[in-house]
Amino acid sequence: MWKLLDGLIKDIALQHKVYADNQAVNNPAARKKYLLLAQRLAAKVDTYAASPNKLVYLRAVANIFSSA
Repeated sequence: MWKLLDGLIKDIALQHKVYADNQAVNNPAARKKYLLLAQRLAAKVDTYAASPNKLVYLRAVANIFSSA
């Protein structure tokens, strides 16, 4: 029981820190590989409606993540 409460207190402290960082805009810039990944994923999502085979589409989306 005490271990659970200690874990909850630590988690709450972490959430307060994340919230404070977001309010103070102290977040580090996103790394370039994540920016490229987001761009490639956004380009693929735009082709969803035109994709006739959804399984092939989902495999292509998974390939974006596995090749990053």
